[in-house]
Amino acid sequence: MSGRWTKDEARREISAALLGEHPRAFFDAIDESHPCAPWLPQLLALRGVPQNPKYHPEGDAFEHTMLVIEEAAKVKDRASDPLAFMLAALTHDLGKKVSTCLNDKGNWTAIGHENTGVPLISRMLRPLGYAHEMVEYCINMCRLHMRVHTCFYGKAKAKSTNKIFVLSVCPQELALLAVCDARGKAGTNTGDEEEAYLRDRLEAFYDRPASPQNEKKREEA
Repeated sequence: MSGRWTKDEARREISAALLGEHPRAFFDAIDESHPCAPWLPQLLALRGVPQNPKYHPEGDAFEHTMLVIEEAAKVKDRASDPLAFMLAALTHDLGKKVSTCLNDKGNWTAIGHENTGVPLISRMLRPLGYAHEMVEYCINMCRLHMRVHTCFYGKAKAKSTNKIFVLSVCPQELALLAVCDARGKAGTNTGDEEEAYLRDRLEAFYDRPASPQNEKKREEA
């Protein structure tokens, strides 16, 4: 392929791919000569970014992202806006390009990537013309996804997860993304366990006294 797609062409093709059954096929096919490549430098930069094989045996950060969007595609219809949810899955680890380094034990880490990814999400999605609300949704999901994992790993009590859910634009979808992220690690099987943990914590969140989210949930029921 040659040339460069217009903003509208790129957004249309990216969105169509994300709403398809197997979105990774589109992104796997993008090389430097692809007409969509100029619109996705932050995503393509994840190719070759190493991850600790103990936690990410699947390979680099791009491969992990592809596995996550495949998992997200299976559950996207559970989200209030499937496209926004898929964009969040696509962009949740962009910060790994900036934050990945070797620690003093010689292991690859990406501490803080949930924060360094925030400006990268804006730089990738805003030029494509995605709505402000959609970009802010992706930023919110990116900022919080690692805090959810940390709670799961430490089996934190509801008080801790409640603090995260209060900050989330949609706690249910944040939990859903976290589960897709967990399942996007080849050779690991913590997804089901994390899903059960987060289901319990969401129930506690919505059952707490004077919860605005709980009231909204009751009104929508």
